[in-house]
Amino acid sequence: NDDVFDAALAQLVLPFVSDADRVAREMRRVVREGGVVAACMWLDGASMQMTDLFWEAASTIEPALRDREGSMPYRKQGEIAALWKRAGLLNVQEASLEVRATYRDFDDFWEPLLTAAGPIGAYMASADDERRAALREACRGRLGNPQQPFELTGRACAVCGS
Repeated sequence: NDDVFDAALAQLVLPFVSDADRVAREMRRVVREGGVVAACMWLDGASMQMTDLFWEAASTIEPALRDREGSMPYRKQGEIAALWKRAGLLNVQEASLEVRATYRDFDDFWEPLLTAAGPIGAYMASADDERRAALREACRGRLGNPQQPFELTGRACAVCGS
């Protein structure tokens, strides 16, 4: 049905869909006039300390990972806004979101990585126990072997339209 929702959100998924233009048009189609269509995605580059740290540590174990992802779509300022405009959305606005994650200790950081989604999840699922153990120690070392709470930051691009 058309025009049935007040909002449609695509949070941290656009690089992983096969046809983002189609997704944006569908989101527009199902949202009522005056409703909100919004998305966000982590920005490329040194914007997400947790993932940067993970891939830097992994590349010490597997040097070929230094070129692992190249540039994923929808991770640069302006890309989601352009997608929204192509879909016919109006009043398109873009903002940066700054986030902080506090970890009790290293295990609080490490445990979610074992069942993560996206590229980290795929890498962890493919790693044997020996590689995961080496990666764990490489991450711990990059964090300075934390024995107390610590914080990592991230930056995302958020876009909304109507």
